[in-house]
This record gives sequence, structure tokens and C-alpha cells, in this order.
Amino acid sequence: MQSPAFSVLLFVCALALSFLPVSLSAAELPKTAKLVPPETIVMVNIDNFSQLRTQFEKTCLYKLYTDPAMKPFVDDVKAK
Repeated sequence: MQSPAFSVLLFVCALALSFLPVSLSAAELPKTAKLVPPETIVMVNIDNFSQLRTQFEKTCLYKLYTDPAMKPFVDDVKAK
């Protein structure tokens, strides 16, 4: 048998959950998501590409990408 305090706690939690906005349960899709077919598995939406590029140029991956020793490999990947 449940104690009265537990029943009150359960009631308060249920009441609080009923006031949560519906938008918390389902995030709205970005406008670009409406442009791709429904079977799309991954979609990346970048709001500020210039900022992304600036940050990417500071990474080790970018240094590897621009390394002259990697040029044949990078050219091969770009050709495909």
C-alpha cells in the first residue's frame, strides 16, 4: 500500500508534467529538412558557414588536409 505522502508526490509530478509545453516533446525541424526526401538518414544544417570554416582551419584535421605530403591522397579523394 502506498503512503499518503507518495500519492501526493505522484499527483504533484503528474500535475507539473501536464503544464509542460508540447514543443518540448518534439523539436521543430529546420526549413531545410523539408527540402530533402523522407528517407534521408543524415542532414547537416549550418547556420554560419564562414564561422565553421574559420574554426575548421584551426584543427589538426585541416593541417593534415593542407599538408603537401597528403596532396596525392586528397586529390584522389576529390576525384572520386
